[in-house]
Amino acid sequence: LSCPHKFRLRYIEQVPTPNQTFFIVGTATHAGVEAIHIGKSLQDALTEASLSVDAATSKEYDNALSPAEINDLVRTLVTTYHEQAVPLKITAVETPFQIDGNNVVLTGTVDAMVEGKTVLEIKTSKRAWSQPQADLQIQPSVYAFGLAFEKKLPGPIEVIYRVIVKPTKKFPKGQLMELRTVRTKEHFDHLIATINQVGNAVRAGIFPRNVTPACGWCEFRRICLGSTLPNYSQNGGDDE
Repeated sequence: LSCPHKFRLRYIEQVPTPNQTFFIVGTATHAGVEAIHIGKSLQDALTEASLSVDAATSKEYDNALSPAEINDLVRTLVTTYHEQAVPLKITAVETPFQIDGNNVVLTGTVDAMVEGKTVLEIKTSKRAWSQPQADLQIQPSVYAFGLAFEKKLPGPIEVIYRVIVKPTKKFPKGQLMELRTVRTKEHFDHLIATINQVGNAVRAGIFPRNVTPACGWCEFRRICLGSTLPNYSQNGGDDE
């Protein structure tokens, strides 16, 4: 949904690209946070995160950071989450969902559920998020609708973003932000319309480029835009 051309390069043409450091950091941090959510100790959570880093860096990746540097960063982020996160009643982790549109099936996995009715998403970011950033994300609409569809939950559905901001001079251990946004039937109607529009385009063989600031850290930026775009550091979430 974010970029049909990226979808084509990744899933249809299957253009090979090395794993990216920001994705390794996000995945490993998720592993550590998930361990915390299911009641494991901080030490166990750090072990889970380090194992994720080791597995990812044993294969080809972009080498933006060394394995040791990635591991140190991930351990800092997981520790920050453990120290700063207000306890929530987590009732499920890694909850799958499926949305059926007009001959289009959209699947995904929610990081965690709070009290069986609220979506909890974990993000890592280089910079602090703003409330509009959370409100305008399409991802909460997808997750909220997916769970409403799967579990027959009544709307509106609240989505909690917990954003673990990477260390800075002001916050050498990083910081945890919590932003809340709500998805209603109007959001769901718009989402289904978007899914169907993209599905119709895909069936017609149309995969337009969606040029946004996110192109700066897309693994296909050189193939897609050549040298017209400089390299940027990852500034968004850890998922796409």
